[in-house]
Amino acid sequence: MSSVLKLGMINTGLVRRALAEILPSTLLLAGLAGGLSYLFGYVFPRIQERIMNRGGPTAAMLRFRQQFLGDDAAMAVPAQIAAGIHWSHPVLLALVLAQIIVVCTRVPAGETERGTIDLLMGLPVTRWQIYISETIACTLGALLVLLAAGAGAYLARSTVKPEFLAAWPGVLRVLLNLACLQMAVIGVVMLLSTLCERRGRAVLAGVAIILAWIVLEFLGGLWDPAKKIEWLSAIHYYKPLSVMQTKAAPDAMWLTTLPLTHMAILLGIALVAWIGGGLILARRPLTSV
Repeated sequence: MSSVLKLGMINTGLVRRALAEILPSTLLLAGLAGGLSYLFGYVFPRIQERIMNRGGPTAAMLRFRQQFLGDDAAMAVPAQIAAGIHWSHPVLLALVLAQIIVVCTRVPAGETERGTIDLLMGLPVTRWQIYISETIACTLGALLVLLAAGAGAYLARSTVKPEFLAAWPGVLRVLLNLACLQMAVIGVVMLLSTLCERRGRAVLAGVAIILAWIVLEFLGGLWDPAKKIEWLSAIHYYKPLSVMQTKAAPDAMWLTTLPLTHMAILLGIALVAWIGGGLILARRPLTSV
C-alpha cells in the first residue's frame, strides 16, 4: 500500500515532507517563545507589584502605558497591565511571527532559489495540492509556537501572587486573537513567496510589511494623521489588553467575550491573501534560478 494518502486536495506525503523540513527551526523558535513567555510572566507581574508598593505609577509611567497599550490602559488593573505588556511585547511578537516568515517562504521561493523547484513540480501532484499541503504544515508549526508561548505563560502563573495574575480565560481569548493574527501573516507571507523568485526577497518583504504594521500601529497612538490610517495595519486588530478587559453578562456565553470583529478581519486578510497566492502559483511559470 502506498505511504501517501490523498484526502481531496491534501497530499499527506507532501505534508510530512514539509513538516520534516520545518521541524528544527520551528522547535527552536517554539522553545525561545515559550522561555520568553515564561520570563515575561514571571517578571512583569513583579514589576507591577513593586510599582504598587511604591505608591502607584508615576505620570511618566502612565504616559508610557497609554502609548504602549492604548487608551484601554487607563482603566486596567495592575494584573491586566502586566499581561497586556506581556502579550503586546514586540520581542515576543517577533518570535511568534518570525517562525511564519521562515517556514512560509520555502515554497515556491525557497525551492526556486535552491534549484529544486523543477523536481517538486515534476511530482504527480497539482500545484494546489503543493500549496495546500505547505499551508497545513506552516499552520501546524505556527500553532506549536503559539502553544509554547501559552504554556510558558501558564507555568509562570504558579510563581506569581494571585492579585497580580490576569484571569486565565482572558489570556485564552488573547491567544485566540493572536492565532488569527498568525493566520493573517501566513496568508500574506505565502502570497509574497509566490510573487518572489528568491527566498531572501520574500523574507525581506515579509519583515518589511510586519515592521510597517507595527510602526503604523505605534504612530497611530501618537500622531493624528497616522491614526486615520492605522486600520491598514493587521496589528491594529490584535489588542491584548482590550480583550482581557472585556466582560460578559453572568448568563452570557464565553464566545460573546471574544473580539469577533477583529478576528474576522484578520481571518479575512488571511483568506484573501492566501487565495491570491494560490492563484498566482497555479498560473505563473516556475523554473530554477
